[in-house]
Amino acid sequence: MTKDSSILPLHSDFGNVVSLAHETLSQAPDSFPACRDLRAYWEALRGVRQMPARSEFDPRGIEQTLACTFVAEKVAPSVARIRVAGSVMNDALGMDVRGMPITAFFDPASRDSLSEAVRDLLTSPALVEIDLTARRSFGRKPIRARMLLLPMSDAQGQISRIVGCLDIQG
Repeated sequence: MTKDSSILPLHSDFGNVVSLAHETLSQAPDSFPACRDLRAYWEALRGVRQMPARSEFDPRGIEQTLACTFVAEKVAPSVARIRVAGSVMNDALGMDVRGMPITAFFDPASRDSLSEAVRDLLTSPALVEIDLTARRSFGRKPIRARMLLLPMSDAQGQISRIVGCLDIQG
């Protein structure tokens, strides 16, 4: 995407915050292959645990999805800032997104809901899957996207990182 085709504002459906304590996650095929592949890799690392450790994560395991993938760091109970991001996220905002909160990709009306979902992910832990749309406007077709947020633990077993994916169709 070019700077002119920014996907903001994104409108979201936050219906899919899934606690990892009691849930086995399904792998239904869909039209967002990058999210599907990242989730499959994360699930393989996780095994029977609630989440994998950040130290286990190897980008070579998701080479096909790196452009859509990002890693965010917890900076407050409901805030995560992007540390590393693939080209899809940078292109979506038309700038380098490192250091920005994940909420920067969302329209202001959706940011509180996203912050709650991030808080749930960082405390529960939980998986967050968000279906997104950007309205059609002059010269731009409607855009569908999915954002997937998955927790990762640090050396002390605390959730300190989020590996995520922004897969855009349209």
